[in-house]
Amino acid sequence: MSKSASPEGGYEAGSYWSKRLAADFNLVGVGYRALGQRFNRWQYRAYLRNLERAQKRFGFDLGAASLLECGFGTGFFLDYYHRKGNRDFAGVDLTKISVQRVKEKYPEADLRCADLGAGPVDFGRRFEVVTAFAVLLHITDDEHFRTAVANICAHADEFVLISDVFPKERFAARGKSHYVLRAHAEYAGQLALHGFEILGTEPIFVLLSTPGPAHRWWFYLWSAVLYVFCLSEFTGHLFGALLYWLDGLLIRLFGAGSSTRLSVARRRSLRGPRAKEGNKKAPANGGLIPRKGS
Repeated sequence: MSKSASPEGGYEAGSYWSKRLAADFNLVGVGYRALGQRFNRWQYRAYLRNLERAQKRFGFDLGAASLLECGFGTGFFLDYYHRKGNRDFAGVDLTKISVQRVKEKYPEADLRCADLGAGPVDFGRRFEVVTAFAVLLHITDDEHFRTAVANICAHADEFVLISDVFPKERFAARGKSHYVLRAHAEYAGQLALHGFEILGTEPIFVLLSTPGPAHRWWFYLWSAVLYVFCLSEFTGHLFGALLYWLDGLLIRLFGAGSSTRLSVARRRSLRGPRAKEGNKKAPANGGLIPRKGS
């Protein structure tokens, strides 16, 4: 889940993610570093399990839809789309190393290096589905965040999929300059400006990741538990397998979680019976809202 972001408070996104991926071009590089490779694999496996649930619930098919992946990182989700039979996908990522490495695997795909928050990004077409998994929380500057959402919506014909923690209130952790957790209402407002309405959310993690900031005491306790059980790859694997099973059970029973969720939005003009209108050409300016004074 490589991230597009903007510099703020000493955090320069391009440098930050390039260094991480140069050191670990794998799930550790884009996931939870301290928890190890094998635990991260269980987390990403849970991601795919719940993406499957979301597709059945909301009526989209990541194996058949034309698709743009924002922040594709190591290409984990592109691999998933490809395994499902999808051959019409493109991607944009902030880091050159991601584009270079993933392009070796998918030479026919339109993969670009660009910052979604810096200005218009134009693929010259729209896609049935545009995804941004754990990407927008790493855009810490609000103007860049709004620009990134505009770019995403400008390229989406039908669905926009965004994953984040979505707390009730905005949250920025002390000493953590590389992410800002924005409220679900803030996302809904920005998407609405571009003609999209959130249909609902699907839980991604319950116990496999730390809970949102509203559960502060649980956040610190569970963070400590995760780090202790993931001190080695072997124990991380065993603990990850257990939590993967428990997460699946809890989501089936309660259909909710206090950690990362997937939010599914759809273009308002397509509410009701599904309407497929092909790949429309994206606006030349990337669909951006004019800046004040422009």
